[in-house]
Order: sequence, then structure tokens, then C-alpha cells
Amino acid sequence: MNAPADKVNELNEAELPAVELLRRLGYRYIPRDLLAPERDDEREVLLKGRLKAALLKLNPWLNENGAERVIFALENLDAVGMARNQLVHEYLVYGLPLE
Repeated sequence: MNAPADKVNELNEAELPAVELLRRLGYRYIPRDLLAPERDDEREVLLKGRLKAALLKLNPWLNENGAERVIFALENLDAVGMARNQLVHEYLVYGLPLE
């Protein structure tokens, strides 16, 4: 069975150029099949193990409990759609407030 033309177009016109741009910017591309063991299912967005390790590395003052609270907060945002994306962007740029 062949992929629909719009999916092929999306792959060639959006996904592959984006991957190449990110590689040129210094990011390492990891195919989703290699990341599958790190997720409970395909819909899980956060790679929690990697995120926790990065949070602890980038924030030496943060302990494991704090890192887990950050992950919980990101998984349970009180917003949907574009508002959710905006909130995540603000947290990435300005930081996530923790009590």
C-alpha cells in the first residue's frame, strides 16, 4: 500500500528539510523507532528519562524530586491547543515556576 500523496509531500517538503536544518544547527537526529523503547506508547511526547537527566545536568541546584515535579507540571498543563504550545514556549524561554 502506498502512502497518500499529501503525506509524501509533507515528508519531502517539511519533515526532511526540518531534520536537515536541525542537524546543521548541531542537533542529533534519532529515528523514532530507536526512541520507542523510551516511551509507553507512540503518543507520549516527553522522553521522561532524557528530560530528567537534562534537567538535573542543566540545573545543578535541582534535585530528583524537583525534576520529577517539572515533568509532572509539563504533563499536566492547564491549557490546550495553541495556548498549551504558548505556555510550553514560555516555560522553555523564561523557566517553569516551582513552589
